[in-house]
Amino acid sequence: MKKQPEIIAYAVAIILKAALLAAAWAGKSRRRGLESIVKMPIDEKDKEILSVKPEISANMMVAMRLSDSFFIVESVKDFK
Repeated sequence: MKKQPEIIAYAVAIILKAALLAAAWAGKSRRRGLESIVKMPIDEKDKEILSVKPEISANMMVAMRLSDSFFIVESVKDFK
């Protein structure tokens, strides 16, 4: 059976390897997404922006409502 310091060393090594693999995967995914946007014709980009704009504004409104309610809750906690 391995000693505890060896197990901890292996665990740390595995965690670091997982973090590096996740960062590499995220970078590749981002690069692939940007390359697909660059290859897209300008007209299609404009259409996509116009179709996504209402969703963005709706999400912004939800975020504003949530942040407002969060600050109200925090301010109520301060008074207790």
